[in-house]
Amino acid sequence: MLEKLLSSRTRLLELCTDLPLERIEQKPQPNLWAVGEIVEHLATVEIWATSSIKKRLLEPESPTEAIDSTRALNDIIQIAVGQRTHKVKAPESASPRGAFGPWPGSLENFLKSRDSSLALATADSAALESRILVHPILGNMTLRQWLEFLAAHTERHCLQIEEHLRLNH
Repeated sequence: MLEKLLSSRTRLLELCTDLPLERIEQKPQPNLWAVGEIVEHLATVEIWATSSIKKRLLEPESPTEAIDSTRALNDIIQIAVGQRTHKVKAPESASPRGAFGPWPGSLENFLKSRDSSLALATADSAALESRILVHPILGNMTLRQWLEFLAAHTERHCLQIEEHLRLNH
């Protein structure tokens, strides 16, 4: 999990670091997000998730039945979330709205929140496996699965950024 969080962070940085502002702000089509908006979405999701995971770690463990019900999600997180074969509309609360100011505000906020995710990934494994946090689309997920999700979610949007850069080349 730690390696996936690190590699997806590195990949996002490689895609965005030397990109001119014009490319960051350019939408490939009117109904698609620009690269900067994608990064804002990633930062928004990651900030919410890491804050929620930290709070949840302070609370009691989830019932065993609830934990057992999450096992099937392991493959879904890696296969469905990490690829772009099935598109999912982001919840309104995770949609870009300029919350981090001009570029590179969203990237800076993503990097700060990813540092929190990396720190959480080194937390007590049993604690991460014994607590549930509900995902708005996937439902019950262990905190460990949330961290796996964050890495796969970033990979998914790195693929989206690559698609956009090819379309606007």
